[in-house]
Amino acid sequence: MGKYIIKFFKDEKVKYVSHLDTVRMFGRTMRRAGITMSMSQGFNPHPIMTFANPIGIGISSSCELALIGVDEEISPKDLAITLNEHLPSGFKVLAAKKEFAKSPFTSLTFAQYKITVSGEITDPVKLLDMPEIIMPKKTKSGVKDTDIKPFIRSVFADGQTLFATVRCGETNLKPELLIEALEKYTDFRIDEYKTERTALLDENLNDLIEF
Repeated sequence: MGKYIIKFFKDEKVKYVSHLDTVRMFGRTMRRAGITMSMSQGFNPHPIMTFANPIGIGISSSCELALIGVDEEISPKDLAITLNEHLPSGFKVLAAKKEFAKSPFTSLTFAQYKITVSGEITDPVKLLDMPEIIMPKKTKSGVKDTDIKPFIRSVFADGQTLFATVRCGETNLKPELLIEALEKYTDFRIDEYKTERTALLDENLNDLIEF
């Protein structure tokens, strides 16, 4: 009984499943597994389920985090095993834990991405040599030209693979905007690419949740 954090992956087969459909899928999986979810208090109670940072459509991930309220006694190990027995193909719980801070996701600051590219690429570090990187970025008040350089912690290439650490949490930088910036400001000529989120990190670049 209590709240658990699970770490799960979402592979290439299900990368176009939306966040809302992912939430619904976990609810159905809990019911099929016979695990009773805890409900919120108030006039409109709903199952307790919170995700660290909803991932964009078209991006796979090996590091997604969700907090789930469970209204029965079950060990973190058994919770992970039971969920994996009922999850659809493409999703898998990698770990679960019960002991964590009161607000475990508020320290989220960065995300790491692995971007496999088809096309012509150069050294992406050149992008960070620019005094500013102005790109049209969606904000709460609409799309505005924004200097996204402060949102990029690091970016480098190994062959045809890019590795990027960018802001995530209250301030987000979508990996597709980073790709657009590389094409605009450097000699990148990208035909297609696929993106995987590989880590969710705190301000010190440590894993947001240690399992």
